[in-house]
Amino acid sequence: MKKLSILAFLLVGIMALSAWAEARDIKMAYIPCGRVNDKSWSEAGYIGAKQGKAYLESKGHKVKLDYTESVPVAKVEAAARDYASRGYSPIILHCGTFVEATLRAAKDHPDTWFLQAAATKSAKNVAVYDPAQNEGPFVAGYLAGLMSKSGRVGAIGGFNWPILARQVEGVRSGPDRQRRGRNLRGHGPGRARGLQRRQVAQSLRHRQLCPPA
Repeated sequence: MKKLSILAFLLVGIMALSAWAEARDIKMAYIPCGRVNDKSWSEAGYIGAKQGKAYLESKGHKVKLDYTESVPVAKVEAAARDYASRGYSPIILHCGTFVEATLRAAKDHPDTWFLQAAATKSAKNVAVYDPAQNEGPFVAGYLAGLMSKSGRVGAIGGFNWPILARQVEGVRSGPDRQRRGRNLRGHGPGRARGLQRRQVAQSLRHRQLCPPA
């Protein structure tokens, strides 16, 4: 069986706990911060949304999935409210900078489900999903450490945001895992608290990407 992404899994879970379980027609909206073909964050979320759609359709539901790309933060709330007013539920807001807009829109549409990425706040009708952004960079850091002739690996973060901090910490953890005296300098928003390095390493060991300690 093909594995579902975290976003698809969350869609299915919410359906099981809500009125969707009885609804045959479902309208989903996807609002990313980029384009759905950007080969990065926004496309990954769109793939998850499509996986959720396919799974629900396999269970007999008729599902419509619409999206609005590259929405500026200042216009996100209006876009979410527009979808809610037209009966879309869930509305997926795939960007950590959309949190406040999501909460404001959700407050005025209590019967609509909102899915918000990488948030530290939620509400009764707002479900939060938080992708493991440290795992891919861990592999990159590990491989960079193996390839480095100087034994020095650098990481540059974007801005002060928890999910970006985890990316830098993921790179930092790769060479650390090798235990070969690699010298790493990470330049970014700071060390992310609570990074589950051991869990990440165990996950990668299962894929035979790094040896046991």
